[in-house]
Amino acid sequence: WKPNDGTNVMDKHNKACGQQSSPSSQSSIDLYFTKTNNISKKLINSTKRKLILSLAECCALDSLLFTLVRGDGSKELVDVLFKTIGQLSAAISIYDVIPDSTTVSREIDKIYTLRKEQLIIL
Repeated sequence: WKPNDGTNVMDKHNKACGQQSSPSSQSSIDLYFTKTNNISKKLINSTKRKLILSLAECCALDSLLFTLVRGDGSKELVDVLFKTIGQLSAAISIYDVIPDSTTVSREIDKIYTLRKEQLIIL
């Protein structure tokens, strides 16, 4: 390889490798990784539960509307977080994990009671 080859190196490599036959006894990479459609439903539900609690707390502490979870901005935020953290496979749709605003609103009474008890202790 020489610097003046630039990006042509891969083209040359592909042409050279394309002429060679690959052995059929070679294992597929699929054997070493779980397929994305086999992701545990339990993991999705656990992640969704954490997200519900976090969003309910966010709405309660910041006096935000429950419809926050419906907004494109919040979906984008969660999508970016998933990609950044890499917690789940890219094949999982963000719509499978983001809860409905009514689900989030159900957590408010629990959060209110917890925070009230914390304030009484102070």
